[in-house]
Amino acid sequence: MINDVYLRFKELYIQTDGKILSSKFALEKEPAICIKIDEDANIVEKLIVDKNVTKNDLYDWFSIMNLKAKYLDSNKAVGSKMIFSNSNLALFGRFDTFPMVSLESFKKLFDVKPDLTNKKTTAKSQFYSDYKDKVIAIFQPSDAVYFVDEFIQKCDFLNESDVKLLSEECFITEVALSAYFKKLVEDYTCNEEQFFTKERLLYILSQLKNEFKEYAHKQIKVKIFRNKSVSEYQEGEMKYLSSSLFTVENESKKIGDLGLPFLDNTLNESKPFMLHLNTKYKISFPKSKDEALYIKYLDDYLSIDKGIFYLEIEKFTTQDKPFLNAKFGQFIIMKNMKEKRYELFEFLPSFFSEFKQKPFILRNHLLLLKDKITVDDKPPFYEEYLLEDEINRLFFNKLKTNYLSEKINKTEGKLVNFIFIVRGICFSYFRKGQITGKEFYTKIANFITDMILYHYEHVDDTKIKFSVSEFLNLKISLNEYYKGEVMDIRSKLQTLKEKISVNDYEKLSKEDFLLLSGQMAYYLVSQSESSNRTFRLVEHYLKAKNIKMLKNHLRNDLAKYRHKLNLVSKTSKFKNAYSMLLAFEDNEKISHDDIDVLLIGLMTDNIFYTIKEEN
Repeated sequence: MINDVYLRFKELYIQTDGKILSSKFALEKEPAICIKIDEDANIVEKLIVDKNVTKNDLYDWFSIMNLKAKYLDSNKAVGSKMIFSNSNLALFGRFDTFPMVSLESFKKLFDVKPDLTNKKTTAKSQFYSDYKDKVIAIFQPSDAVYFVDEFIQKCDFLNESDVKLLSEECFITEVALSAYFKKLVEDYTCNEEQFFTKERLLYILSQLKNEFKEYAHKQIKVKIFRNKSVSEYQEGEMKYLSSSLFTVENESKKIGDLGLPFLDNTLNESKPFMLHLNTKYKISFPKSKDEALYIKYLDDYLSIDKGIFYLEIEKFTTQDKPFLNAKFGQFIIMKNMKEKRYELFEFLPSFFSEFKQKPFILRNHLLLLKDKITVDDKPPFYEEYLLEDEINRLFFNKLKTNYLSEKINKTEGKLVNFIFIVRGICFSYFRKGQITGKEFYTKIANFITDMILYHYEHVDDTKIKFSVSEFLNLKISLNEYYKGEVMDIRSKLQTLKEKISVNDYEKLSKEDFLLLSGQMAYYLVSQSESSNRTFRLVEHYLKAKNIKMLKNHLRNDLAKYRHKLNLVSKTSKFKNAYSMLLAFEDNEKISHDDIDVLLIGLMTDNIFYTIKEEN
């Protein structure tokens, strides 16, 4: 499967001349003055790259060549400790280390705190402390710009070690350029002469005096590119990469001319072949040297996305959520950023979105209030991601961040068990599309009710009602969508009011019994004179295993609070309701769905209070 990804990427890379890769890397993330020069070192074009850069053909050219000329997978410098490119075709360095000195660049480079672990930094700090006033006096006018040699001549007060610091260690001078070219020659057989000599570099910089005045105070790089074709840059890149990418520590593991590190092509690891990883197998994926560069490009392309992400194969685009209805399917990829390896690289069939055809609606069935205002229904969910976000929020935002974690930190044991189970269900549905929406509902429904019961045991008293109501709204909405069970709570309560308003007792259905039990349970415990009257008072009802236990709880609470109730009147609706509940003869076990109905009775507007208000 990984070969299909590789071949598609290579095809598109060649078709787009590398733009498919450069489009993933924002050149402006690294502010720079980008310069294109001819073979006589004349500046042909230049581009100031910052957040306001215009993205045009010149920007695209620099983006592509930047990737081909930058030092591989590292922030360290090459050869010299001030150069960050890898080619005889380009030269990258920090603005203040190029051998032109302005007052601002001098301050930026030398006005640093001493560092006992870094001799060079300490030497710079000491230099600034010793000569600050004398150096400042040299810059007349204050915007003057000097080449390093010229600057050293003007500083006639320097000793031999100070001169060496300036000429060899702090600026990209002849010493640094020679070390850079020597490093390139060691890495691959360089059949060119050194292009970036001291004379050429100084000539290039002489054309940038205005830029040095304008940008000396900024944290910016200078990137110099020779005006060569993509293929010439690619040829140089392959020379540089071949020795570092294609080396294996144990030659006996090499398969003929095949050998390559795994998909993360770093300089620090050498492995005999790239691995195709999925959840069960590790399959060797050897490629020849001719293919090494494109595999590196593929890894560069995938390196931008972190954690779990998805790759749509037709247009070769990535995002952090599955592509809904992808025409040719997609790949799910999991990259372990800490250990720099791919832990999951698996093909997914097209993810069919049910919500695009029939949107999911999360209603406020219980008329939940926030700041004394009724919470609105959520806008229709036309994408499954929105339901995933809602469930993740209710589970304390611990599902999505722990999809592939082995350990969930700072979480109570029972909740950890819930999260491990529910995250697996959510991952199978929302992330891999391995189960249908109906299967997802069947698997998760009971756990939503279990989480409601968990809240009664563990959530702060002041938050119980709101938290439980949110879970219950979700469960009722899921029931409506996947089971077609329309829950019109207002209508059901009105029907119950009518039934208990007459003495001619009508047999209750199980749903009516549970709903009315919840209403009566809340009414009874609300008679408590405790100073801490919270929803935790009804917890014993939720733990009832069957109808008989539920009726016993009602009897006990009636005995406990009967002194506050009026049971004498023949027209007492409470009395009628209680008689109807006791007359209910079934003794079935109470299921998760039954608990939901009981909870609705407990949480929604109470008919016994509304009856009192009407009377």
